[in-house]
Amino acid sequence: MSKSYILNSVSALMGLAGVLLVVVPMFLGGSFILIVLGFVLLAAGVVVRAVNVRCPFCHHIVADCGGQCPYCGNILA
Repeated sequence: MSKSYILNSVSALMGLAGVLLVVVPMFLGGSFILIVLGFVLLAAGVVVRAVNVRCPFCHHIVADCGGQCPYCGNILA
C-alpha cells in the first residue's frame, strides 16, 4: 500500500470518529468533553489529509514516490 493511501484512510477514519463523537453525544445528552474530542478528531483528520507531501517545485503530491519527483525530476530532500 502506498503512503498516500494510508494517510487518506487514516484521515477518513479520524473524520468518521470525529463526526460520531460530535453527533452521538449531542443527541443522547453526552458530556461536553466528548463533543470537544470529536471536533479535535475532525480537525486532526483535516490536518492529516493536508500533510500529503508535495514537490516544492511543481506542487504534485509525491508522498509515495521516494526521493525524486516523477513529474519534474527534482530530487527531494
